[in-house]
Amino acid sequence: MVAITGFLEIVLARQFFNGEMRPAYAISGHFVILAAIALHTLSRMKKGKDLRLSFLLFSFTFALGPAGAAATLLTAAMVSIFSRKTKPFEEWYCALFPDEASAQSDILEEIQAQRAQEERSIMPLIDVLTFGTHTQKQALLTMVTSNFKPAFAPVLKTALNDANNAIRVQAATGITKIEADFMTRAVDLTNRCEQNPEDADLLKETAEHYDRYAYIGLLEHDRETECRNNALGYYARYLALRPEDSAARTAAGRILVRDRRYKDAVAWFERVSSDGTVVPRAPEEAVWYLESLFRLGHFEKVRAILMASGKELQDSAGLPLEILEAVQLWVDGNAEGNA
Repeated sequence: MVAITGFLEIVLARQFFNGEMRPAYAISGHFVILAAIALHTLSRMKKGKDLRLSFLLFSFTFALGPAGAAATLLTAAMVSIFSRKTKPFEEWYCALFPDEASAQSDILEEIQAQRAQEERSIMPLIDVLTFGTHTQKQALLTMVTSNFKPAFAPVLKTALNDANNAIRVQAATGITKIEADFMTRAVDLTNRCEQNPEDADLLKETAEHYDRYAYIGLLEHDRETECRNNALGYYARYLALRPEDSAARTAAGRILVRDRRYKDAVAWFERVSSDGTVVPRAPEEAVWYLESLFRLGHFEKVRAILMASGKELQDSAGLPLEILEAVQLWVDGNAEGNA
């Protein structure tokens, strides 16, 4: 059909430009050819055949005349060449999030074996995005999205800048899914808290849910701010029921410090219990309290606290090495000053 259309359009154009055919007859012949293409397309439609080139032939011929058939032939040739190297759209789309991540890669098998470890580096995952194959990257993003933790956020953010468009699309789709799952879970927890306002465990679960997503860097700024405020609110309600939970006290104070609300953080850490006694501070809580004092310039108070309990902090298990080194510097400095 393409060849016949091209031949007839060339004949019409030649006779018209040579003055052998009136414009009205040339235009009429052009529309007769278009009608024939339309009838041919309708026939193919009834047979359930592919209509893409038929529609292109009609559009190109209508706009370009004899050149339309040539453009259609060029398009058909390009489709034939590229279709040998590319996947169908449906297969490509399904490959973005397969039901199971491919475990063919030794690298991914090692990562999956280590993902349950609490204190592992995120760098091996970034290395897969940097040096891995397309299949490895897809499998990694599938694993990260299906088993998302806030520590995985840098992986998705790095994937957004990948050179491969499919990887970028998969990362963006994964972020959208994570945000949607977060909001669905948040709405469910909030509704349950409204129905059970005295359920301490539920209040803590809700606060921790908002807290986990407050600083991952994947949410919009306004939503992150809302998460921090909601986390503080639910931590406060929870601690009103269970004031002895040092982990929750620390988490709430940490939010204030990271939000640069240092005065509020100091007031939070220095509050007293309902019976008028000072609430004892766990080592991690003491570290955030000292950070608040340091940021406010209360160096003498920091020095006094470390003189009294610096050794206790140094002997505490679970504090990061850089914190222990900072405490050591203050303790050694105070010792030299007193000497």
